[in-house]
Amino acid sequence: MRGTRSRSAGLSALHLVSAWAADTGLTLGQVAVDSKSNEITAIPQTARMVDLKDKIVTIDAMGCQKEIAEQIVGKRETMCWQSKTTNRRFMRKFRRRLRRR
Repeated sequence: MRGTRSRSAGLSALHLVSAWAADTGLTLGQVAVDSKSNEITAIPQTARMVDLKDKIVTIDAMGCQKEIAEQIVGKRETMCWQSKTTNRRFMRKFRRRLRRR
C-alpha cells in the first residue's frame, strides 16, 4: 500500500490481499500480509472471510498454488487460471484435468 513505508521508523510497506467485488467496486475482505511471509499465506485467510459460492475468482500467478486452488474449487467457485504455455508438459496435464470436470 502506497505511503505505508517509513525508513526512519524502520517500517516496510504494508501489503494487503483483498477480496474485491468488480460489479460494485467494493472491498469485501482484506488481510495484511505478515512481514516475514508473502501473499500465499494471506489468500486462504481472505477467501474464508467472504462467501464465494457461485462467484468467479481470479488470482495472479503468486496465488496459483495447489492448496489455494483446492480450497476455492472445492467450494464450487469458478477460478480463472493464469499460466505460461512455455511448459508443455504442465499444459498437457492441465488441459486433461480441465476436460475431466
